[in-house]
Amino acid sequence: FPRSFDRIAASVLARFPDSAIIDTICRSTRRRQEELFEMAPEVDAFVIVGDPHSANTLRLVEIARELKPAFHVRTADDVAAAEFSGLRTVGLSAGASTPSFVLEEVRKKLESIPTVDR
Repeated sequence: FPRSFDRIAASVLARFPDSAIIDTICRSTRRRQEELFEMAPEVDAFVIVGDPHSANTLRLVEIARELKPAFHVRTADDVAAAEFSGLRTVGLSAGASTPSFVLEEVRKKLESIPTVDR
């Protein structure tokens, strides 16, 4: 998304130079999105933790799926070991409203799967 926004903003400004472009995404949300791009070369898949009704979380899932296979889970109970067969390294991210203890529980569940490093 950050890259798309910049391209669209540049296109609008090229055509309408007097336009005002306002980026309303908060820093932490933008950073989470950028981290997916940074992690992508190092992981086999992503797990995104968060509420299925959170626009923030759904955007992370969308970006992750553009880069690698991605799984959207709400809690550690949603992590099924069979889905990770053949995957060694998994990138983990979460929506801004996801409690840290939920993210930690998912991390522990992933680490308990024999083939997954993280």
